[in-house]
Amino acid sequence: MGKTKYKVVSLFSGAGGLDLGFVLSGRYSILLANDILPHAVETYSHNFKVKKVVKQYEASDLPAVVLGDVVELDFSPLEDYEIDVVVGGPPCQDFSIVRGPETERRGIPAIPQLMR
Repeated sequence: MGKTKYKVVSLFSGAGGLDLGFVLSGRYSILLANDILPHAVETYSHNFKVKKVVKQYEASDLPAVVLGDVVELDFSPLEDYEIDVVVGGPPCQDFSIVRGPETERRGIPAIPQLMR
């Protein structure tokens, strides 16, 4: 194997549990992470020693964790990077039976057609 580090974008990152496995392998570099929860982003920034950015970021901010809704995330600052992997830990609350009956767990509103 070569010494190439694959460039990663992480969505729904939370505190970074999934990302930690990638980083510990030594083969991946997380350029951009994102979550909507302030405490998760704070923890991610602390644990991974990356800059915390609110909504808007620039290429000069990378690597960074962005606080904001993934729907509003601007990926244009990544144009000069060749992203190799996109990982994500989408929220499970909409799919978990612990949440309640099926009528209360219809999935992510942006993709209701998948939940019919």
